[in-house]
Amino acid sequence: MEARYFIYKDVNRLKSCIVLTVTIFFVVLFSYTGVSKLLDFEKFQSQIASTTSLGSYGPLLAYALIFSELLTALLLSVHRTHLIGFYTCLGLMGIFTGYIYTILDHSQIVPCTCGGILQNMNWWTHLYFNIGCIIALVIAIIWKKKENNYLKKYLTKK
Repeated sequence: MEARYFIYKDVNRLKSCIVLTVTIFFVVLFSYTGVSKLLDFEKFQSQIASTTSLGSYGPLLAYALIFSELLTALLLSVHRTHLIGFYTCLGLMGIFTGYIYTILDHSQIVPCTCGGILQNMNWWTHLYFNIGCIIALVIAIIWKKKENNYLKKYLTKK
């Protein structure tokens, strides 16, 4: 019986480490891309305007994307808002992945509006990267929810 407990405990530690790693990865990713877009805002804004048919909404979209990325990083940085941050992150990654798929399906050449090192990826690599990120997020969300349920159950027993 004690061996089972230690295996269970080790698996939960591993899951917690993976959730923490995913959290740190996305805090760094969204902070880095948000700040790099902010630092080169004019270029980012012109790329948004050239890749979308939103016309005058391009500047608003540019600000909204940067704000969303930085807010997501903040939500992931605060322990109480991890799960909200994960869902926000999943939503953004879903939107970005849909955008990339649309570009691959309907466009010949479009500049990447990503910030930092992600702009060096080709579109297919970027699509696969985003799909991997979505898978990691789904796993992290499931494990985080189980961890939260366990903590609620444990804390209410005392």
